[in-house]
Amino acid sequence: MVYPWNARQMPIVQETMTFDHVFSEESTTRDIFQLQILDKIKDALDGVNVTVLAYGQTSSGKTYTMQGSKQEPGIIGMVVIYLIYRPLCPCSVPTS
Repeated sequence: MVYPWNARQMPIVQETMTFDHVFSEESTTRDIFQLQILDKIKDALDGVNVTVLAYGQTSSGKTYTMQGSKQEPGIIGMVVIYLIYRPLCPCSVPTS
């Protein structure tokens, strides 16, 4: 395969990336947790390497989604809550 070269004489490799899911601006942190993160936690507990990435435009809410607030936990807080209460009820999902 022949790759085009950039100004630094480095090959430009074109790769295709896929998304597990793209959420709309109406989606809540709880939606994201239930639809995507919960399964990833279970995979991680089974020994699978897992990465959760919040990607988006500046000021689009990535940090808020991950960290949350005192009133409403973000993804990180929900994961911690889930892991603490999981032994009591394997089906538990964090509530605010």
